[in-house]
Amino acid sequence: MQVEDELGVKLHDRATRGLTLSEDERTQLQAWYDEKDLEETAMLRASRKRNDHQESKADDRLNETLALISSLSKKIRETEAENELLRQEIAALRRRLAEKSQPMAA
Repeated sequence: MQVEDELGVKLHDRATRGLTLSEDERTQLQAWYDEKDLEETAMLRASRKRNDHQESKADDRLNETLALISSLSKKIRETEAENELLRQEIAALRRRLAEKSQPMAA
């Protein structure tokens, strides 16, 4: 049984104000309540699906960002290690240059 919104609202208003409804009106009001419950349930499910989808997309973006951070961190550590090796080579070359620059003792 489908009940028009206008009738449902009127019956609801009468019922909540304590006015007497006929058996037929109570049946119509309950049918209208049931329809509204179904509509609300459908809206909540749709909203939940949208939220789940948005949450999933956010999780994907977070995982991509974490992977990028991890990759960049690894690259930074590799560059730091290469820089340290270069510093050591430069220090060794400076020592060798200093040794060659010193006059030889006779």
